[in-house]
Amino acid sequence: MDNNILRRMGAMKHILLPIRLLVCLCIVSSMFAGCKRRALYDEEDEVALLKTYIERKSQFDQEKEHRIAILESELLTSYDRYGVLRDLFDEYKSYNFDRAYACVEQLQAEAVRLGDKDKIVDAQVQQGFCYLSAGLFTEGVDLFEDMDTTGVSVRVKADYCITFARLMYDLASYDQIGLTHHYNERGNDLMREALTYYTQEDTLYYWNALALLDLHESAYDRAIKRFQIAIEDSRITNHDLAVVYSTIAFLQLQLGRLDEQLRYNIMAAIKDIESSTKEAIAMRNVAEILHHNGNLRDAALCIRAAQDDAIFYNARHRQVEISQILPIIEQENAHQLETQHKKIIALAVVIVVLLVICLCILRLLRQRNHKLQQAREIISQTNQNLKEANRIKEEYLGNLLSWQSDYINDMDRLQQFVRKQAAQHKSEDWLNIPKSMDVHRKREEFDKRFDEMFLKIFPNFVSQFNQLLRENEQIVLKEGELLNTDLRIFALMRLGITHNEVIAQILDYSVNTIYTYKTKIKNRSDLSNDCFMEAVMQISSYKD
Repeated sequence: MDNNILRRMGAMKHILLPIRLLVCLCIVSSMFAGCKRRALYDEEDEVALLKTYIERKSQFDQEKEHRIAILESELLTSYDRYGVLRDLFDEYKSYNFDRAYACVEQLQAEAVRLGDKDKIVDAQVQQGFCYLSAGLFTEGVDLFEDMDTTGVSVRVKADYCITFARLMYDLASYDQIGLTHHYNERGNDLMREALTYYTQEDTLYYWNALALLDLHESAYDRAIKRFQIAIEDSRITNHDLAVVYSTIAFLQLQLGRLDEQLRYNIMAAIKDIESSTKEAIAMRNVAEILHHNGNLRDAALCIRAAQDDAIFYNARHRQVEISQILPIIEQENAHQLETQHKKIIALAVVIVVLLVICLCILRLLRQRNHKLQQAREIISQTNQNLKEANRIKEEYLGNLLSWQSDYINDMDRLQQFVRKQAAQHKSEDWLNIPKSMDVHRKREEFDKRFDEMFLKIFPNFVSQFNQLLRENEQIVLKEGELLNTDLRIFALMRLGITHNEVIAQILDYSVNTIYTYKTKIKNRSDLSNDCFMEAVMQISSYKD
């Protein structure tokens, strides 16, 4: 009675073990997923807010187009044509490069017509802004360096310095020839000059300039504080806010505050959407961060939105940057979705299969254990015998074939040499080669010995090979023949010698002749070439 109970308890342990493993697997998976969800909780809220703004992009763009339409209608009747063109350019400058550039050309023509130097320089500065936004840095530098700012107002001079400094900073970021320090220093000099034209009453511009200086002097915490003072200016626009938030995000990255970096980039991207700013980097930065965090679906959404903006604005350098990231995110996102789908299906299948297998195995284990042990012993012994037979066959035949072939070739070369020497010295004795050295005879002996050895290993080769051919085209051997040339070619292939060159060398034929023989035989079978060769390789090396 006690023994029966113990056996039942042991059986129950075997049944419960796989179930316990499955339960542990599910618990660990849920714990991992829970940790990941908690880590991304704040990120998900912020990204969800950004996604609502992405969905409303067309609404903000329509509002932008409405403002542009009003300004264009005013342009037809206004006496202050330059002022309207300037407002129109402000709408276009970060919205669409081609339209902004067309507008700035009109702005320049109007400034020249008015003969107002302030307006002429201002129009040139805005042209430089277009070059900066489109990544045309060389054209921008040439324009700013040739610009004559003597005698212009403080406001225009400050705008010149700020825009030129931004161009220098961007050049430093894209530098490929080791001039980063030079560009940064030049940008800092221009920013310091701009500060001489501002007072603290110019909250946005004054503190923004100071913060940019701090940024390029690696005073990151102080730069953030000054940017926060700058955005308190009630005159700040959504576009200005986007630029400041994007720069603060960069500063947070330098300080290692990755959560804050994401938050400020999202804030910047939202302000870009509200202001219909198409020339921006915040959305691309959000996509890169989400990609790094493993949120590939939202990363793909953001990088596509950034690509749409770059194409719409026609910012070539932004398009190049995005084109390097987009395929990676898209591919990984698609792969992740496919992997998740497969994992769900696989997990369900595995759970069901494991449960069924566990029950079946536990029931059949004792019954099959003895038979399996016997089968293992038989298989092990059979494998050992097969390995031994295969080793003997390969070594014996390989060495024999190689020796015979080399010997025949040596004899052939010896004959040719002796004949040549004899011919040169005109000695008839040298031409009397003994019959034992005759190459033709050696070849016949080699073929015969090969046939005998091969048929000892593959005694049914001829009959099984004929079964692969049509009945009226089977090979009929002559009296006294063990194999003929056709059969020897495929016998060598059955031994694993498949290269035409090697077969030709062994049988003393040309490669073309071997190819012709093989083709002729294959054409006598109803099987395809691949199936025919597969059937040849399946011919057994023992008697049934």
